[in-house]
Amino acid sequence: MQRVIFIMALALLGSHSALAQEAKLIGVGTLAGTTTDQSGMTDLLGDNTPHNTFGGISGLEYLADKDTFVAVSDRGPKDGAVDWHCRFHLLDIRISDKEVTPSVKSSVLLADTQARPFSGRSTAYAPTQKLAERFDPEGIRVLANGNFLISDEYGPHIIEFTPEGEEVRRIPVPRKLLVQNLGPDKSSENSTNFFGRSCNRGMEGIALSPDGKYLFGLMQSSLLQDSHRDTAGKPSGQNVRLIKMDLTLGTYEEFVYVMESEKHKLHEILPINGNEFLVIENDGEIGELATHKRIYRINVSQASDVRTMPSLPWNGLPTSIKPVGKKLILDMQDKQFGLANDLPEKIEGLAWGPRINESSTLVVASDNDFDAAIETKFYIFQIDLSEPVTFRLK
Repeated sequence: MQRVIFIMALALLGSHSALAQEAKLIGVGTLAGTTTDQSGMTDLLGDNTPHNTFGGISGLEYLADKDTFVAVSDRGPKDGAVDWHCRFHLLDIRISDKEVTPSVKSSVLLADTQARPFSGRSTAYAPTQKLAERFDPEGIRVLANGNFLISDEYGPHIIEFTPEGEEVRRIPVPRKLLVQNLGPDKSSENSTNFFGRSCNRGMEGIALSPDGKYLFGLMQSSLLQDSHRDTAGKPSGQNVRLIKMDLTLGTYEEFVYVMESEKHKLHEILPINGNEFLVIENDGEIGELATHKRIYRINVSQASDVRTMPSLPWNGLPTSIKPVGKKLILDMQDKQFGLANDLPEKIEGLAWGPRINESSTLVVASDNDFDAAIETKFYIFQIDLSEPVTFRLK
């Protein structure tokens, strides 16, 4: 029976599960909200945020051969209101029995095939002479060739980049994920679209199967056509699409992940094996206001393929549709951890890490929204998954 250590950038509160009772908090590591990255961007953004501010971590991956983590920042401060140049970082996370010490080793700016930087600005709908179109990085995974796949919420897009941050290719996504009318914010974009991803709720996480053949893309929330709207026109739903893409053939399947509440969001997906994954389901609340900070183990092997269905009910499913199998692995609000007053709003990055004392490790990173007063956190847990875990370490 393999033991798995979870390194998690999150704080915890609440109830117990059978497996959560066996969890042990190992330690906590932080990076201050004032931490600078290694991008060399010394200018100030439109809101006076230093352009080399470290933060907004939305995706995480481990490079075993280098004992290094890759962390991708999202679209920058102020929800896409400034010209943040998108980037990823190489991190060193030292782990011992008593402490977790993260540091930023280097930062790499992302550019398109014409060497134009990708911008986080929400109104950058098309490339200009100096900038590529808007980009909101969310998930990152490493390919066997050493390049990175990064998913984006604006499109959504899936783009392959070299380790130097140069665009290599784009992987087409199903048409049903795309909106027709682009807008700078949720109110304007959602009001003019009824098909495709909800604004700022695109492809939140990606995972690769252990053999590298399939890519799994997890949407953050229900598509617009799978949602209902409140009196203010805000869309929401419980049924979220998980896309399985054959990277060789270009074919795909779609499965349904059922959230516990239409108010929740999904953050990150990480493979255990070819059919099983870990998924973060989060309520987006802070501290004692939070009610749901959980990691689930899901299984797609028996799930129905719904790619031919143009829309799904916003809640409930017909008996002909079987969603992905879902099991609570760890309730992050368990009172035994004593972290109830320090829950971050956003828990977004998830990656397997190095082996320690013959155990594997898993890292989850928090997103501080580039707020100088909020730390990026790394929490370490030990938990039993009850069976061996196989995954790519390239």
